[in-house]
Amino acid sequence: MKIHPDFLKFETLLSEFKERKIKIPEFQRDFVWDKNRIRKLLNSIYHQYPIGSFILWESTDKIKCIDRIGNYEFENEPTEGNQIKYVIDGKQRILSLIAAIKGANIDGKEYNFYFDLEECKFLEENEVSQIMGRCVPLQKIFLNSVEYSDLANNYDNKYRTNLNDLYFRFNNYPFSVVYVRNENRLKNICDVFHVINTTGKKLTPVSL
Repeated sequence: MKIHPDFLKFETLLSEFKERKIKIPEFQRDFVWDKNRIRKLLNSIYHQYPIGSFILWESTDKIKCIDRIGNYEFENEPTEGNQIKYVIDGKQRILSLIAAIKGANIDGKEYNFYFDLEECKFLEENEVSQIMGRCVPLQKIFLNSVEYSDLANNYDNKYRTNLNDLYFRFNNYPFSVVYVRNENRLKNICDVFHVINTTGKKLTPVSL
């Protein structure tokens, strides 16, 4: 087993998750973060605060993984035999970002977030009714470059500057990542997961 610390930019994380190069094993606990915690995560990224490291296991082994969060189904499926980065630690943070960006509906709750272009902070949907003109839905920001450009042009210079600043900060945010490489024994990966989650149930290779 080799451990390799590195950084992963936000736009790369989104791209690799969409292409299913990053996958989340089913053995991890269900999605549990509430909206307030997700909003704090978004604001932390905007302010370039550290949010902890992700641990990713690189392997060509095929294990059971989740394929949706709420009503949002993950797209694509990598070619058989390609190397996958399995999330060993960081599931809640990654799924929180995906849920927020896609505006997912989870157990009847809409995970819609807005960025206040005046105050430069993220808000929940129930906080923006009186200031909607200066707020942009998060799910409209991280699309392709053409759609983003069209969106930005809807705002005056001040708000457009703040929106571009948000876009730059997020896309260039360096997530701290620890890659686990050269390890094909599932038992050892189970041990890693168990050590990280010491309050959880002991995991066995059968669980995968």
